[in-house]
Amino acid sequence: MRIVERELTKKDQIIQVAQSDPFLKVDEIAQIVDTTPRYVRTILSEAGISLAQLRRSYARRMEKRLGGVNVTVPRPTDGL
Repeated sequence: MRIVERELTKKDQIIQVAQSDPFLKVDEIAQIVDTTPRYVRTILSEAGISLAQLRRSYARRMEKRLGGVNVTVPRPTDGL
C-alpha cells in the first residue's frame, strides 16, 4: 500500500506549527506559514487552540520529563 502525501492546507499548517512550537508568537506563526496574524488567530480560535494552554501543557510535560523540576510559564497577563 502506498501512502499518498498531500499538501497541507494553510489551516493545517497553522495548527501543526502552533502545536509543534507553542512558544512562537502569532506573528511568527503567520510568517512561517506565509499568512496574516489575523488569519492565524482566527484559525486557532476556530480550532479551540490556545497558545497559552499549549505552553502550560508543554511546561507540565517538561516537569514530568525532568523529574519534578518546577517549570513556570508566565501567564499572558503577567507580561515579560
